[in-house]
Amino acid sequence: MRGLPRNGRPRLKKLVRIGTLNVGTLSGKSREVADLMKRRNIQILCLRETRWKGEKAQEIGEGIKLFYKGEDGRKNGVGIAISESVKDSVSAVQRISDRVMFVRINMKEGSWTIVSVYAPQTGCPDKEKDEFYEALDDVIRSVPEDDFLTIAGDLNVYAPQTGCPDKEKDEFYEALDDVIRSVPEDDFLTIAEDLNGHVGSDRRGEERVHGGRGVGSKNGDGERILDLAVAHDLAICSSFFAKRESQKMTYSSGGRKTEVDHILVRRRALKTVRDVNVLPIEDVATQHRPLVADLNDILPPKVRVRTEPRIRWWKLRGPERSELKRRVLGAGLPNPDGPVNETWLLATRTILQCAKDVLGETKGGQKGDRAAWFWNDEVQKAVREKKNAFKPWQTSRLLEDLAKYKKYKRSAKIAVSRSKTTEMDSLYEKLEQPQAEKFAFRLAKARHRACLDVRAVREVKSATGSVLRAPVEVKSRWEEYFKGLLNEEFPRESVRDAEPVEGPIQLWTEEEVQKAVRKMKVGKAVGPHRVPVEIWKVQGGYGIGWLTRFLNKITAEGRMPDAWRDSFIAPIFKEKGDAMECSNYRGIKLISHTMKIYERLVDSRLREMVSIPQEQFGFMPGR
Repeated sequence: MRGLPRNGRPRLKKLVRIGTLNVGTLSGKSREVADLMKRRNIQILCLRETRWKGEKAQEIGEGIKLFYKGEDGRKNGVGIAISESVKDSVSAVQRISDRVMFVRINMKEGSWTIVSVYAPQTGCPDKEKDEFYEALDDVIRSVPEDDFLTIAGDLNVYAPQTGCPDKEKDEFYEALDDVIRSVPEDDFLTIAEDLNGHVGSDRRGEERVHGGRGVGSKNGDGERILDLAVAHDLAICSSFFAKRESQKMTYSSGGRKTEVDHILVRRRALKTVRDVNVLPIEDVATQHRPLVADLNDILPPKVRVRTEPRIRWWKLRGPERSELKRRVLGAGLPNPDGPVNETWLLATRTILQCAKDVLGETKGGQKGDRAAWFWNDEVQKAVREKKNAFKPWQTSRLLEDLAKYKKYKRSAKIAVSRSKTTEMDSLYEKLEQPQAEKFAFRLAKARHRACLDVRAVREVKSATGSVLRAPVEVKSRWEEYFKGLLNEEFPRESVRDAEPVEGPIQLWTEEEVQKAVRKMKVGKAVGPHRVPVEIWKVQGGYGIGWLTRFLNKITAEGRMPDAWRDSFIAPIFKEKGDAMECSNYRGIKLISHTMKIYERLVDSRLREMVSIPQEQFGFMPGR
């Protein structure tokens, strides 16, 4: 008999696992969600009833990133947690409401739209239900036809529960409809949802979207789900797989069990779904069980970011400062009166070699997981005890087992709270130290970077609107965009040329160069030649003297080093609009620091020679 993958036989085809779970509340549970995803090998998990206020992204541990949306923090709220191997492939995030949101992920070919939904419950007003389904319908229609669409993935929806006004349910389904309509037809679309409806086992009239393997009978809210599925040709995945009833029930409370969670995909993509199952005995949510679907691997391989080693210039604040000065002085810089290009190349080589020897280089690579800063041994032990108490209660349903579980659950909450308080006290102590300001800025910068929805865009739109995914095509598009942007000419009035004044070139003085160097800020990103302004600040009189003679040589010849013409352009997303549109990025140009010094000299000399009217405010200090 052929062995199963879990018994050691390697799986012939790699799978992607997507899941959906109603967590009840995410407060104090985010690290448990990350642990669940790691243990169960879930790459994408759609969460509902998170009850977190606001809308942003957050690292929750194990390299997992959570995108969420909530209103008042007391009810509803949806989110999508994405594993470390997938999060860098996220190309767009859209939060429709605290019941619907979606994420778009780059695939090997095309895109995958994942919608997370929490529909209004039975008992909610019909108007609310209608609005919900209309919104969901719009989302589905917005997805391109050739995109892989999964409802429970790129599009998140939280449906109103039983008891919600009909108005709330209507609003929910209207929003969900809008999301579905917005997904391109060629996108892979997945909707992972808690639609609070029963589709039952009767498939008459809906054979294309209903597999007939449901549980129980259909209700009114189940009819809404089927109407949505038929309208957009979406298959209800679990209804196509024969399972024991216990493997289909996603909700259990007070002796009642039912199936309210579903994963939907485009009907033509149903063949990519290999299995749908409910994970038993997971205590992240007491009443709900995680529903997961295994799909054929449609994701691109993880991109390994190659980071170049960097010289540790920040160590110049320590004792290495004087050692580097002595080392450069001993090695000696080339004659500044020689050929400009050769002189600069030799000077750069000498400076960088001395800096490597004295300051050292970084190894590069990704930083470790710092999201779960409170996840210490005590917390892990308390959570483990809670899990161990949960399993016997689920099996026996005895009151003494329930009391034991509640006791350990309360202890786990206390352990998490105590650990967070201790870590915050340590943080406050650091903020009272002399270097507190720099530490606070560094901490804020790191938190801001971690909260960005899209940190790296690997696909952009061409000038005609088509999506480019190949790295060569993406680079070519950026080159085309910035060439057009930086070389665009506008009509302007001609300016009368003044008569040229010839005379001896006024040399730069060491005082002028010293003043320009002093005004330059430290710790800034360097250009391609990697020599920062700090080196001239460190070298003192020797460095200023050499630099003055070299800049005078450049002025006399009327030619700067060819290396100064090279620069890096880094596109920075403006955090609004389509992340694939080049026009929604601000280009930051990284140029030679030494050339910036020369520009300051020219600027200061020109300001002494010209009269600037009072109407000019830009780049005028004091105005």
